[in-house]
Order: sequence, then structure tokens, then C-alpha cells
Amino acid sequence: IKNSIASYLHLISPEVYVYDLVTSTMDVAKQHINAASANSNIMVIANEQSAGRGRQGRKWQSDQSGLYVTYALKLDEKVDLSGLSLMVGYSLLSSLNDHKGQLKLKWPNDILDQQGRKLSGILIETGKYNNSSWVLIGVGVNINAVNSLDLATISLKELGIEVTAHQLAVQLYVQLISDWMKFLEHGFSAFRASWLENCGQLNKEIIVANLQGLMVDVNDNGRLVLKASNGTLHTISVGDVLIPQIS
Repeated sequence: IKNSIASYLHLISPEVYVYDLVTSTMDVAKQHINAASANSNIMVIANEQSAGRGRQGRKWQSDQSGLYVTYALKLDEKVDLSGLSLMVGYSLLSSLNDHKGQLKLKWPNDILDQQGRKLSGILIETGKYNNSSWVLIGVGVNINAVNSLDLATISLKELGIEVTAHQLAVQLYVQLISDWMKFLEHGFSAFRASWLENCGQLNKEIIVANLQGLMVDVNDNGRLVLKASNGTLHTISVGDVLIPQIS
């Protein structure tokens, strides 16, 4: 029991670094991991990024109106990380205190409002640094931006959810560590039902990986299950979910 408590306290007490401007919090987190003193989890927060990035190398707009944070967690090499990106999306949704139910998950890890406007982005990388294996979880959230020219995005301020970037960074870390411990023991299967309950595209027509059909499920590994018009089931590991235009 003593070892379990010590292990948990180690998880919930990260080394925290706060910057005004960085290239990306992911890059800075790697630098801290490589430092000889990096012996616990790491949280890197920046007010602004000059080279923030999302999935598949996409640029992430990173001015002073959002949360830009990377959490670096030490990793057992034997852990199966299938479905981790979906779990992180669920952790972020859970930490937002969206009491009105305005937000929904989009596979694999986006959070959208009811009009399909994007609130956040998540990037996950793994690697070996300083002779240890790590998983790095980068999160960007639109907090205060109000940009009427970009109809594809939404901010917490516009949704009436009041929180500062630093408050959200802590709230998310607490939620993330709780979910991470459950994930290490049970994998994504422990989150699958809750994730599906909060998915905005379930049983709706989508396009993903050049296939069109109904999104009918995600499996225990976090893969999307799509049912084509001929009844064929396709399991998708990677791709962007699009909503077909109605003519």
C-alpha cells in the first residue's frame, strides 16, 4: 500500500515549467526530459507558441488566447497504447465542466460544439529520452479567441465556460492522471462506453479514409467501425472524419 501511495503522489506532482513564448511545448518538454534532473512527470505550459503543431504535422494557431500545454508521462515499454488518443480527448471533455452538454467528441480526439466547430487539438508522441520511455501529450484549447472569420472554430468564452489557461492545465492534469491509471490497468475498453455516449457522429453518415457510411462503433482498441451502404463493416485506424455535404 505504501508503494502504491508513493507511486500515485509521484504521478500527481509533476515538474511544472511555464513560459511566455516557445516554439512548441512538445519541443520544450523533450528538452526537460533529456535533462539529467528529469525524474518525474513534466508539465510545460506556454502563453504562446511560434511553431505549434497538431496531428499529421498541421500548424496549430497559438496566440495568447488559448491553452498550450504538454504533459510528459514516464512509460512502461510493455504498455499497449491503443486508444490512448481517444482517452485523452475524453479526459479533456471531462475536465471542461460543460454542464450544458454543448460539446461532443469527434473521432479520434477532437472536441466540437453542436455546430461542428472545433475547440481543441491533441497531439500524442512516444519516444525514448534520457534512457527512459515517455509518452508526450500535447493539448491546445481555444479559450478566449472570438474570431467571426473562422467559422470552423469555437472558444470556451463563446460557449460561456469561464476558465483560465493555467486553471484548465491543472484541471486536465488531475483528470488525465486519474484516467491514465485506469488506462494502464484496463486499456481503452474502460472508457469505450462513455466515449461513445459523448460522440457526436455515432450512427451518422460520415466519410473517413476514402470510405463513406455509418459510424456504428469504436472497438476496444479505439478503432472506428464504419458500416458501408452494402452492409460491409470497415475498421479504421487512421483518418479524418468528414460529414458529407447534403445536396
